[in-house]
Amino acid sequence: MNYTVQMNPEELAVNIHSSIPLRLFAIFILLAQCSICRAELTDEDILDLSLEELLNVVVYVAAKGGQALKDVPGTVMIITDNDIKIRGYDYLEDALRDLPGIDFVDVQGTFPVLWAPRGAYGDENKRTLLLIDGIVENNILEGNVLGGPQYSLHNVKRIEFLWGPASALYGANAFSGVINVITKKGRDISGSEIQLGIGENGTHLQKFLFGHKLDNVEYSFSGSLYNSDGPVFEERHPDYSLSYVDDAYSLSGKVSFAGITIGGHHFDRPMGHGQFSNAPSAWFGLPLYGYQDSEGQATSGSIAPTEINGEPGSLWRSITSTVYLKNHHKFNKNIQMDEKIYYRETGIHSDSYVYGLFDNQWGFLPFTHDSYLLGGEWQMTVDFDEDQDFVFGLGSERSSVEKGYRQWFVIQDSPKIWGIVNERVSVRYKNNTFFGQYKLATEFLNSTTFTLGVRYDDNNVYGSTTNPRIGIVTKPNEQLTLKAMYGTAFRAPNGFDSFTETTTRIANPDLEPEKTENWELSAGIQINSSWLFETSMFRNRLSDVIVSNVAIEDTDGDGVPNSQNQNVGNASTQGIEWRNHIKLSRDFSAFAHISYQDTEQQLLDSEIDIPNVAHWKGNSGITWRKYDNWSLYWSLRAVGPRSTAPTNPRKEVAGYVTSDVAIHYRPLGNQRLELNLRIINLFDTNYSDPGIRAANGVSFSTEQTYPGRIVNLKMSSVF
Repeated sequence: MNYTVQMNPEELAVNIHSSIPLRLFAIFILLAQCSICRAELTDEDILDLSLEELLNVVVYVAAKGGQALKDVPGTVMIITDNDIKIRGYDYLEDALRDLPGIDFVDVQGTFPVLWAPRGAYGDENKRTLLLIDGIVENNILEGNVLGGPQYSLHNVKRIEFLWGPASALYGANAFSGVINVITKKGRDISGSEIQLGIGENGTHLQKFLFGHKLDNVEYSFSGSLYNSDGPVFEERHPDYSLSYVDDAYSLSGKVSFAGITIGGHHFDRPMGHGQFSNAPSAWFGLPLYGYQDSEGQATSGSIAPTEINGEPGSLWRSITSTVYLKNHHKFNKNIQMDEKIYYRETGIHSDSYVYGLFDNQWGFLPFTHDSYLLGGEWQMTVDFDEDQDFVFGLGSERSSVEKGYRQWFVIQDSPKIWGIVNERVSVRYKNNTFFGQYKLATEFLNSTTFTLGVRYDDNNVYGSTTNPRIGIVTKPNEQLTLKAMYGTAFRAPNGFDSFTETTTRIANPDLEPEKTENWELSAGIQINSSWLFETSMFRNRLSDVIVSNVAIEDTDGDGVPNSQNQNVGNASTQGIEWRNHIKLSRDFSAFAHISYQDTEQQLLDSEIDIPNVAHWKGNSGITWRKYDNWSLYWSLRAVGPRSTAPTNPRKEVAGYVTSDVAIHYRPLGNQRLELNLRIINLFDTNYSDPGIRAANGVSFSTEQTYPGRIVNLKMSSVF
């Protein structure tokens, strides 16, 4: 049952999603099998690097151009393709959980995971910028990252994570961190690979990857397909089925020649709402659950936790598509130019819906939105000499952003059935930018590099912003690196913030960007050839924080007070991190991270801790390889107690300790066949995350429950 009153050619092409991913997948598998076979398979070169050599790996996320990891003016951590393979990471959230200082809330649907680096919670992934091959992936309308199993890591060469604000580099929404995902080139693959996997809760996955470099032409293509029934949260309903994923798929490819790269990717994720809202257990005659057995009441708008009329209780289908053209031209050894043009589409597909409880009956409510963006950037790099360089550039974007979800009309009164109107109401955004960065290397205190950067963004909807950046990196000797950084950033008010209206909330097109100001000091000490210790101290000050539904006077004269989203919040976060990296040999390495964060937010007349953020967190992991054909990775995560939203009757959610194990094995040393067994939550620990939004136990859960132990098995074959 899927009522919608709109259909255009673009949607017609996407509506047959149930067959297209499978057909494309089969076609690409056949192409992959016909691809040029791998001439040689060896362990990743990075396994042979010492800690000192690892610090000289070139990263790109923290500067306009490549720079050695130890020299970048920022705190950056990298996750390599070897880490992804040996640790059994499948999706972006898997990798992020082993990084320090990040808080998570797993809804088991919709988002599905919210993350908050260094205490920046409250934005539903709107304050972190995700890049794939240098192109922004955040949803155009909402500004957030809707993660999930469509973001497979099997084609990823490296993930770079930059902590702290970076709007001087990337503009809007590079607020609390930047994730730069770099996919594999043809030379990194040199053949083809097929991966099959099974797991708990009816999970099945299929992935392919192939690529090669022939003379001056290089190509790579990849895809993935994921299905799962999802965990069953029986307290919500014995037949709970709202955490399913149905044919989530990805397609990605790029071709390079003569300095030109043409590429693109498409991500499609149909899934249920999970624990996004409370289930109306009482309507089914089931006992209440949750906080003091008070949750699960039959409230209006509750989403069905199980099938209604033979369909899942909801479908949330997030789609993003990107195509791009890049050009790199080196005039001589001192001057080079980079250009890129990109087109993006993001939205929620029109077959998305919820079965909601309206007038004590299950009503059918579809929803959709889509937005489009065309952009380009030109950058010139001038190396004056070995000690100084200057980067400057221009950028421009034009976007058509829908004003929230498409409007509805009533098709049937009892039970309620809505349809979607044809008219798409949008706002035209125009953003122009100028940026520059100057870097000077001196012999002060043996070796000191100064980096100065600034970016100016002018937007026709929310105005202009200027964001500076200062970085000082000092190396008094070969063992010690000291860094001092200052920078600002902004989060742009999205279409939902500015234009979405309800029966009582009115639009606020005059919203200003949220702003943050950051100071950071860090030190890295290579204690010996096997042990690197790093520490960072930081302070972030947030201003003009957008607060939803601030009460105002009756503006429409209906006798009911109105509300509006307004810039009336302020917040601050400060903390310290300790990071240890140990590499005793090529076959044994470990890490251990501890972070402490203290937070505060001021909303109207109240001052409270930022909710859902733990003061103390820790991560550790050990990798042990044996005989070059098997490895064991064991990780441990410890999260302290977390405060909750003021409306949450649970004033605190207990901390937890959980552990994962991954075993990677090549049978009989076979270089073309690999097995990976991953056990998540090894000891079957019972733990939860704080609830999202109001988390009042009525509409929204007071906590988000994790499933128990999960076992997944993957087999990879290379050709």
